[in-house]
Amino acid sequence: MSQQVGPDQIVIQMKLQAKYPLSASMRRAVKKAEAPKVAPTRPAGKLILEEKVVSFSPLPLIADFKKSGYRMIALSVEERGTRNSTHYMVRATFGLMSEGAVVSASFLALRDVYERDFTELLKRSIWSQLQAFENPVFEQGAVVERRYWVSVVLEGRKALWQPDGTLVTVWAKDANDERIGDAPLPLKPSYWLRLRGDYLEFEEAFQPKESVAA
Repeated sequence: MSQQVGPDQIVIQMKLQAKYPLSASMRRAVKKAEAPKVAPTRPAGKLILEEKVVSFSPLPLIADFKKSGYRMIALSVEERGTRNSTHYMVRATFGLMSEGAVVSASFLALRDVYERDFTELLKRSIWSQLQAFENPVFEQGAVVERRYWVSVVLEGRKALWQPDGTLVTVWAKDANDERIGDAPLPLKPSYWLRLRGDYLEFEEAFQPKESVAA
């Protein structure tokens, strides 16, 4: 399960319920949508990867991005929905610094905080669905050949922690849906989502990795 990437920018997008405890930095970034939207808007572009798995965590991407020369250059949190049903749409943009990614001075001053808080968000959740889109890069209204950016949409989120700070646990089950073991176990991802060279790739997560937990 992999797909060539190699873009100027990679955008990670996810939906969070309104009750999700946003960090202080993310609360400051919240803006209301210009018009109510019932569902997330799909990024324009060509679908290059679509996967549905038991569960995965994109947490290792943060370390992979840094190794590949990407840093966070923007973070937006948009409040969407109606009076009775609202949610947040979070978009974190990582730019390839060697391509001259532009970062505002105000964002640069808080980038370490945003990266830390976004990483913490990824630590506390797993997802079951992913879609990745390849989008063209425009300059002065024209498409730039051999340059593009990728948007990664995460769906099917499950929390790893309860609101009271305890781990979410589930029973292991056999092929007949019968419980296995003496007690439920902490919920963990079945796969890690990684950036390997120019590819997005799923890696089995049977053993915890020091690089992931850091």
